[in-house]
Amino acid sequence: MRRQEASGRPRLRVFGIRAKLISVLLALTIALGLVSILQLQATLPRTLREELDKRALSIARNVALRVTDPLLTANPLEVREILADVQATNPDVRYAFVLDSRGRLVAHTFAGGFPRDLLTQRPAAPDRTEDVQWLLSEEGVIHDATALIVDGLAGHVRVGLSEAHLMAMLRDMRRRQMLTLALACVLAVLLGYLGIWKVTVRVPQLVRAAQAVGRGDLTVRVRPGPADEFGHLAEAFNQMVRDLARTRALVVRKEAARKALLQKVLTAQEEERARISRELHDEVGQALTGLIVGLRVLEEGDAERQSQVTYLRDLAAGTLESVRRLSRDLRPAVLDDIGLVAAIRRYAGDFARYHGIEGTVQVVGDESVRLPPVVETTLYRITQEALTNVARHSQARHFGIVLDLRGPDVRLVIEDDGRGFDPGAPREGTGLTGISERLALVSGRMTIESSPESGTTLFIAVPREKEDESDAHLDRR
Repeated sequence: MRRQEASGRPRLRVFGIRAKLISVLLALTIALGLVSILQLQATLPRTLREELDKRALSIARNVALRVTDPLLTANPLEVREILADVQATNPDVRYAFVLDSRGRLVAHTFAGGFPRDLLTQRPAAPDRTEDVQWLLSEEGVIHDATALIVDGLAGHVRVGLSEAHLMAMLRDMRRRQMLTLALACVLAVLLGYLGIWKVTVRVPQLVRAAQAVGRGDLTVRVRPGPADEFGHLAEAFNQMVRDLARTRALVVRKEAARKALLQKVLTAQEEERARISRELHDEVGQALTGLIVGLRVLEEGDAERQSQVTYLRDLAAGTLESVRRLSRDLRPAVLDDIGLVAAIRRYAGDFARYHGIEGTVQVVGDESVRLPPVVETTLYRITQEALTNVARHSQARHFGIVLDLRGPDVRLVIEDDGRGFDPGAPREGTGLTGISERLALVSGRMTIESSPESGTTLFIAVPREKEDESDAHLDRR
């Protein structure tokens, strides 16, 4: 299933590239077609209306010439026949009528009677000029043309042409244009897809190679193919993978050297802490204990000497307690003898008493189970560093520690109710950096949740792994 999904994703992405290119081509085709259509729609109707005006005026002038003789000879019947013939031979003519020089109606083509409002809607021009005006009717726009008979001395002719045929022709032309545009779009998509598919056929190989590199496989290579743009891209990709492989090998070597060096430093540090702790406990501690015993013997005497001896004894007792606390901080014997849980509880109790901060320790799981020494040392040192940060920076009144010993990972949660900080801001101290470096040596993880005035919580997870030979000497000394 994973292989099928992995092989299906490149196809979807390649189709997306092709779809985008085809969309651009289709958009250009549609844009050019719409521009042509809009240009024709803007200019053609005006041109056709102008031609219809000229035609209406031409028909009106022709009628004026034909009705001159019958009008002068007072033959209205022949005038009516001429008007009927004009209407029959010109389908666009909706009406035609003749007025004499006094404006009286001579003949017309209206079957139901002449509409008198036609004369009031467009009265005769006083300067006796020939023109065309547009009139609105139930049928639509009528191009009403006026032609003079014998320069207006014998009257004038008015002929009305309808735009119905013109509008029908424009609608039919618009449908043909849209059909042509649709066919052009289909043809552009087909031809564009063939061309784009031929150009992008090598993209899936590049996508699969890039996904393999993303998964960490730096041995993959892409066949360059023809020396075109995709061929150059394949060569650049192969060179990039080779550079990444060299860089990763160098980083791996440096990281291994850094971890080895850090491991040696931490090992030497733990050994030196254990040595100093033993010396403080065995030599300095015993000397101070002997001093306290001797001072108790000297307390017998006068009151003045007894007061001085008591002061010295209390001072020696305080110094002894400080030495013991320092010895436990350097290397607590309870961590080696009993384990991590007891060591954390003792350290948390001493920390709470010394700094005056209330604290709780909660352990989940079997407390008797011992962890690998390197894991116990790491978690104990992280607890020390975290509580040191609480005392130095947080101004907290309470802290809590939760140790979860269940599962394959040992989880440690340390929280406080202090002032908090911004985890994304640059860090000035080395505490969290030291914690991160210790966790890196044991493949651990750390998550920080904090914000100003909201406290801080550290989530630590360390794998419960077997102790390595290189780490065996790090603890239990």
